Amino acid sequence: KVSEGCKSNKVPVVVTVNPFPATPNIGQLGNTLVSSAPSGNQWILNGSILAGETGQSLNLTQTGTYTVAVTVNGCTSLSPPFNVITISLNEIDGIAFNVFPNPVDEVLNITSQQAITFDGSMEVIDVQGRTVLDPIKIENGSMLQQKINVSTLNDGIYFLKINSIKGSTRIRFQVIN
Repeated sequence: KVSEGCKSNKVPVVVTVNPFPATPNIGQLGNTLVSSAPSGNQWILNGSILAGETGQSLNLTQTGTYTVAVTVNGCTSLSPPFNVITISLNEIDGIAFNVFPNPVDEVLNITSQQAITFDGSMEVIDVQGRTVLDPIKIENGSMLQQKINVSTLNDGIYFLKINSIKGSTRIRFQVIN
């Protein structure tokens, strides 16, 4: 039995359906993982959330299985697992390199603790692996004390790639103008 009581006017309801973000992918440049998503990232190691690690890139400190969850407008997509089995040091042939300040706005300083034992080069690359500044020659026997003007680069994550016949290394730094 239906009885009639109070009546009200129909009120339209607006519903927004947000799509899931694109499935993110993880790439690796040296000791840094990079998410294909520019924002909304949350890094996960071996199934555990890495607290505070929400940037587009992640400096590696340990091996394991990494994933990144990307959340946009309340919807989340998870990357396929990315296995990290080795982590390299910021050195070639036992020579450690220091890159500072980091983050940097104008001039990036690169120094070595010992004399260079190889001929090589340095270049600045972006997260896609593209060279963004002209390579600089490194000479055998010299103490490295190089300054690179990065003020023309856009804000973001970059890598100093040091190359030699004895290997190469990439050191992550951030430009903020």
